[in-house]
Amino acid sequence: MKYLITIVLLVFTLSSFSQNLVPNYSFEYYSSCPTGPGQLPLAYPWIAPTNNNVEYFNVCSSSISSSMPQDINGFYLYPRTGDACSAFWTYNTPDDNYREYIQVQLLSSLAQSSCYYIEYYVLFFEVH
Repeated sequence: MKYLITIVLLVFTLSSFSQNLVPNYSFEYYSSCPTGPGQLPLAYPWIAPTNNNVEYFNVCSSSISSSMPQDINGFYLYPRTGDACSAFWTYNTPDDNYREYIQVQLLSSLAQSSCYYIEYYVLFFEVH
């Protein structure tokens, strides 16, 4: 009976796995360091379908517009993990309907009637 329990637990463990379906989820893989604003496509395969103004920040950049940004107190804002991140406008003003977003094709299709867990980190800050 002891062996049966071990085998059942092993089979259950093998059948319950997780995987990350988002390629380059932390923007760490890039073709070259960003040299200015609007260079998200350097973090392949991410794209900005709304326009080319979506920012790609990386600590490897020596440009003031694409190195890690500073908050209003002058402290550098670092990504939660790694050396890179992206920034985009989600809301501008009530009179302006300007929005930006980013997208990437998943590594595999989502299955109907399946449950998925999504986690991401957001840093909100105002630009004056």
